[in-house]
Amino acid sequence: MISCGASACYAKTCALRALNAYGIKYAEVYASLSRIVLCIDRSEVVCRRVSAVVYDYALLEKCLGILCLCEGGASVSHAEKMLSAAVRHKRSVCSQISGGGLACASFCAFFKGGPAETLVCLVVNLLISAMSALLPRNGAGAARLFFLSLFGGAISLLLCSSAFMLGVDCCAEYVIAGGIMTSVPGLKLCAALRDGFSGEFTCCAQRLFACFAELAALSLGYVLAGALFSFLPLPHFWARRSEFTARLLFCGMGVTGFCLFMNVRPERIFQCLPSALAAYSIYSLALPLGMHASGFLAAAAAHVSACVLSRVFGAPQDVFLTPALVPIVPGAQMFYAAEGLLNANFTRVLLYGADAIVFFAAIAAGLAAAASAEKAVRALLFMCRRSFPRLRARRSTLTVKPKKSVGSGACPVVRSGKFEGRQPKM
Repeated sequence: MISCGASACYAKTCALRALNAYGIKYAEVYASLSRIVLCIDRSEVVCRRVSAVVYDYALLEKCLGILCLCEGGASVSHAEKMLSAAVRHKRSVCSQISGGGLACASFCAFFKGGPAETLVCLVVNLLISAMSALLPRNGAGAARLFFLSLFGGAISLLLCSSAFMLGVDCCAEYVIAGGIMTSVPGLKLCAALRDGFSGEFTCCAQRLFACFAELAALSLGYVLAGALFSFLPLPHFWARRSEFTARLLFCGMGVTGFCLFMNVRPERIFQCLPSALAAYSIYSLALPLGMHASGFLAAAAAHVSACVLSRVFGAPQDVFLTPALVPIVPGAQMFYAAEGLLNANFTRVLLYGADAIVFFAAIAAGLAAAASAEKAVRALLFMCRRSFPRLRARRSTLTVKPKKSVGSGACPVVRSGKFEGRQPKM
């Protein structure tokens, strides 16, 4: 689950549920980005290495379905067979490439880029995806990201310069701002903050180090590409105006592309859109209160909507929360701050870096406030159920019959894309 993009707290909760399903009463779980350690009955210690973190929410939901099946009475061997089959199933490369291209092109238009910049951003992202498929995936992710960003920056500058010499205004800043959306580690930083609030400080520190390393590699690649092709004629950056409805439309298209890029199930995409659009609408409407106050309110609204959708549709909260945070995460500010640091432009560093740090703090505060309110509501409902037996809600029970269902190949706890078991708390 951690390799699919889930938080460490969520993975530990699911691991404890799986152990309790097979009668193990005492167990301790230590989870990080590199390994998971299980201490079972104070005698046996099991250590497993975690593969590279890749967002794959379809596989995350399959793991949750297998967990519900285990709680229904499935044998260990059958659960292992289903898990190995789910892991062996490779995600569609075409959907990943098309989703990344759609996300980058849509967010280029979202950042007020014109038709020329949007088309160039789409072509550049498709070329980067093709180059990414050719590079080996073993080894350090930062070095791989450096070569991809160097290639993407060079292609962006060449295409923008060619369009400018043909008489088409094509600014490279808009192309780069949209093209880095799938590479900038803004979502990883939000996940690090969530792990920190959950008390998983080791995982939080690892995510923060990975974020800074990837951000440095990304910025260094684009800065080196700009230095190598500084002789090209390029138009200067200028501000443009766009309507709220147009930005809302491009925001929805970008979130759809991100869902395809993170391998979200097709039926979940339409369920994720209301949460993302609501978060961005609250952010835009609350801008008169200040940028940071609007980020706080948008993050809190995203967490509340993700919690509600998770309970309604029976899926992990990360499936709905991550796409909702995409439009408001200041990934472009982080990139511009790192670029200014590499160019020794300390004014640019202070301008964008301080803004990004404070905005991330506002997002983290909004997520923490919404999570605290969720726990308070759960505690209040629990007290009401204990005080008033008539209002006690019936817990959902699994309809799995172990004698008949264990031998089947399909997961019997999944019906119409909805899990019938109880979801783990975030």
